[in-house]
Amino acid sequence: MLDLEKSIEKFKKMPAEIMLSVDSDFVSDNLAMVEKKHGLSLSPIMIFIATGDMQMDGIEKYLQIEEKIESRKAKEIKKDLEETVIKPLMERINFINVHPKKEMTAKQEIVYIYKVFNSQILYELNNNPIISEAVNRQIFKLLNHDLSIKDELAKKLLNSEEKIDASKNSVGDWIKKFIAKYGSDIFDNLIIIKFITDTEDSKKLEEKDKEKLSKLLMVYRNIKFFPESMPSDDGRGWEIIPIENIKTKDISKKKRLETPMTAEEKEIEDLKKEEAEYRENSLERMALDEEIKKKQKVEQLLAMAGKYKKGSLEHRALMEEVAKLKRR
Repeated sequence: MLDLEKSIEKFKKMPAEIMLSVDSDFVSDNLAMVEKKHGLSLSPIMIFIATGDMQMDGIEKYLQIEEKIESRKAKEIKKDLEETVIKPLMERINFINVHPKKEMTAKQEIVYIYKVFNSQILYELNNNPIISEAVNRQIFKLLNHDLSIKDELAKKLLNSEEKIDASKNSVGDWIKKFIAKYGSDIFDNLIIIKFITDTEDSKKLEEKDKEKLSKLLMVYRNIKFFPESMPSDDGRGWEIIPIENIKTKDISKKKRLETPMTAEEKEIEDLKKEEAEYRENSLERMALDEEIKKKQKVEQLLAMAGKYKKGSLEHRALMEEVAKLKRR
């Protein structure tokens, strides 16, 4: 007997990479397409499939019993769900899986990342940092195996027809506009900001689309000029898919106001003042330092959780981590 509440609890305990892959915009958008086509909610099935509480051959039976759908229609829904949502999801999970005996060869990984750069790159720009880190890790592994793929990945971006906004400009169009304006040499974030704030087309973009565009240009630079584009020689700070936003008042064009301190930030400040009263390497100072690190981690997790809709899987997962830290 399937129990949705128990499956949700089980889902929340799964590895973060799997949970966040299932609860991604890519899966959500594709699932919404299938749900709209057939006029019913399929989210419970995705939870059951993700946790292993339902196998693929159980989807039709579930639809027939729980949704009172006749056999032929149930088979059609299962086919759409499998091809549009489940197979791409399993491909993604296989790609970020680091197990040496996973069900994906290096050649298949290259084919997959080519597809991502050519038709799904905008989804990558909006992923949870945990997923972005996992994708970056796999890209670096492939580059280490064959550096020449960087040129093909750059070409995939140039040929991408994905649209950043409602305009006619595709991913490829934006990159070509940037190259036409600033040339084909390596560039830094200041040039990206200048392009976004000074170019007529980009000035018309909404703030969220400006952010996408800035990240997109960073991806292009990071892969096109790799490894020169990396910030160090030892792997520190390396990323192809940017995890942090470009933070600048020039992009938002808004006056910067001082943000009031959160409760955690105030506690950190007070602890630092207290810490300064003790000598270096004293037990008191070491204990306070540990408490400061814990508070900083809580603040980081709260800030991350604030990016997601309250009640979403992401938000709940991050708030659970906050609760664990506070109980220690």
